[in-house]
Amino acid sequence: MKIYLILIGFFLCFNSSAQVEESKLGAWYMYFYNVNLNESAWGIQGDFQYRQWNTIGDLEQLLLRSGVTYTPKNTSAVFTVGYANITTGTPGESNNTFGENRIYQEALIPQKIAKRFFFNASL
Repeated sequence: MKIYLILIGFFLCFNSSAQVEESKLGAWYMYFYNVNLNESAWGIQGDFQYRQWNTIGDLEQLLLRSGVTYTPKNTSAVFTVGYANITTGTPGESNNTFGENRIYQEALIPQKIAKRFFFNASL
């Protein structure tokens, strides 16, 4: 037990810093949507995410995703297949971007633990 306390004390003595320039201020805007089609097991879900440096105008990443969902009867699991478009920029004065298009799939499986905790496992 003493060795653990010594190791914890040793590591608490050192300062650590992030790899981001402190003069940079960023923002991350997100919008998520989920629409069930009538009373069927099918639906549509997606998200839009805009991440930037310097609060406005310095693109870090733009992520656009949308997919079709299926929820089997008598379960709360949700399965999704969809399309994603991701544009990644470079912080600073460069306007260079890198684009990526991909198909994505997702399985959300809710889990309840001890009547107090609710987790949504994503596969």
